[in-house]
Parts: sequence; C-alpha cells; structure tokens
Amino acid sequence: MVRGINEGVKYGLAKYSLRHLEKKAEQGDIQAQYDLALKYFVRQKWDKNHYWLKKAAEQGHADARYSLGNLYLTGNDVQEDIIKALEYMKNAAPRGNINA
Repeated sequence: MVRGINEGVKYGLAKYSLRHLEKKAEQGDIQAQYDLALKYFVRQKWDKNHYWLKKAAEQGHADARYSLGNLYLTGNDVQEDIIKALEYMKNAAPRGNINA
C-alpha cells in the first residue's frame, strides 16, 4: 500500500477532491476507485479503503489487487485469509504489478 500512496502523492492525487473521486468511482472509473481507496487509507477509514480497493481489484486494477492481497495476507483491518491473499496477488502480476 505504501508504494501506491507514494505514487499518488507523486502524480498529484492530492489535487482531486474526495467528492470528485467518489463521483467518478461510483460511475465505475477503475482508477478513481483505486485513488479513492488510497485517500481513505491516508485518512485511516479502513472500511471505505477496503470497499474501494475491492471494487477496483474486481475490475482488474493490478495495484488494487496487490494491495488487497497484502491486506488479506497481513490481516490488517480484514480477517486474515492466505488463500484470498495469494489469489489477489497472483492475479496482480500479469496485469502489470511488478511487486506481485
């Protein structure tokens, strides 16, 4: 997750308002869903972070899949589930996540 947050800051994620991202995410914008998850991570809103990570991951966002896999692997704010963790992380690599 840290990698994603650093990228978000680097590429100007801070300039997008929460309301703007929520609107785009609700419309199905996969990148907005991931960016919104990062914003909620920074704000320590774990349930919303997990919700939007899962939405983006289900649509195939590689970094969301990797981040969600990490959550399940460590049990951070979700019930630890090694099988789910490996499934998400395994599917992140062919979609472009270099850490998977």
